[in-house]
Amino acid sequence: MKRLFYLSLILGLILVSCNKPPEIPSIQDVIFQASTNTSGLKSSCDNPIANFALIEIDGITQQVGVFYLDNKIYTNTLKLAPGNHTLNMFVLVNDGGTPNNPDGDIIVQAAPLSGNTFANFVSKPLPFNFKVDAFYKTEIPIELLCYEAADYDDFGFAWFSIEEIAVREFCFFGDICIDDYMSYTGSLYENQRNGLQHDMPAIFKIDVIRNDNLLITYDNAEWYGEGRPLCVDYPDYSNYTDNYKFVLSILLKEGEEFNYVELYTWQTTDAEQLPNIGSDNILDFVLGDCVPDADLIIPPIDEPTPTPFTGEETAFAYSGEEDASCFIEDGFGNWGWTNGKYNEGDYTLELLAGIGDCDQTKGYDVGEVLLSYHNGSISVSYNVTSTYELQAVQLYVGYEKYPEKNGNPTVAPGQYTIIDDELNSGTTSYTFNLDGFSEKIYIIAHADVLGN
Repeated sequence: MKRLFYLSLILGLILVSCNKPPEIPSIQDVIFQASTNTSGLKSSCDNPIANFALIEIDGITQQVGVFYLDNKIYTNTLKLAPGNHTLNMFVLVNDGGTPNNPDGDIIVQAAPLSGNTFANFVSKPLPFNFKVDAFYKTEIPIELLCYEAADYDDFGFAWFSIEEIAVREFCFFGDICIDDYMSYTGSLYENQRNGLQHDMPAIFKIDVIRNDNLLITYDNAEWYGEGRPLCVDYPDYSNYTDNYKFVLSILLKEGEEFNYVELYTWQTTDAEQLPNIGSDNILDFVLGDCVPDADLIIPPIDEPTPTPFTGEETAFAYSGEEDASCFIEDGFGNWGWTNGKYNEGDYTLELLAGIGDCDQTKGYDVGEVLLSYHNGSISVSYNVTSTYELQAVQLYVGYEKYPEKNGNPTVAPGQYTIIDDELNSGTTSYTFNLDGFSEKIYIIAHADVLGN
């Protein structure tokens, strides 16, 4: 009877224990599996192998051993309580052959912090939250970038399953050749050190496209394209074939606006070098023909030719230099230019018609005016293209900016030095000759032009 009692008691305990819920463990196994993102800074991810990882979780930093398996990197098991945690730092470290001396440690790879330069190169920059479930072994993937000490500010740190990514870099510098460079007034180019000119450093952007997806865009507008190249960092994943496009768009004038115009695309795969790149590892390009020894010469864009006007328009000579003064800016109600002062020599001025407000980009280039000043004698020749003809010409030459009427400056063509208002039909060239000059001169060259 006593034996039966103990047996019943044992069976009762067994039944009770079977119905009791299991205890939640206070700690759980966690490992991190790392992959390396190979974008941007290095031509290859050739840092030494890692011996351990430095991981900061919930504000506590741990040193954890790592191992390599099937070309992937894993941390040894960590013990964490079930629940939510925050990973703040993950760094792979080589001990430099001195495992007990941190002075020899070499950072191999690291995870970037959100908001920093390389955060765009990984799918989940730090910090990020992860969950540890009870009764499960948690493996957390993390992407790391190859690390260089010079890039310390661009990295945060954390540990887990590691995806290797190499950071590669290409640098670009460009020029643009603009014939009508004054039409770029109001653009960023006007802020360059030498202002607007025929040959200017290009302001441009590079779109980095990985496997047909836009990854990141770089531009040099902040420094107006001057003084240094634009260097492009991008990720190259070690376990994948990555195809890249680098799309060049240059800031150019389109109509009345300044826009980035797509002009050229380079293509590479994985660690391939850019075609055309020079021995200095900077790809120099030029839009136009003003830098004949550039690594890449992009043909100039054909600018649309305005439709020739018909009927009559007024035209003035414009020097295209800083010594051309607009009538309007000098307080007159009409447009046009006085040009000078000129020393003796030979000069070529544009003959522009239909402008209206001294904006030389809006009218018509109908020909040229040639000034020859030698030994006190002056010759001024008007020449228009075959589309047009000259109906009347008026020329002012003097030591002051403007002629005078009743002691006051005037821009009225009827008050100019020499006039011919009755030219033969079909006249395309006309020359004035004057003598007796000895000082620097101004000229205003006006013409009535007929479009056929």
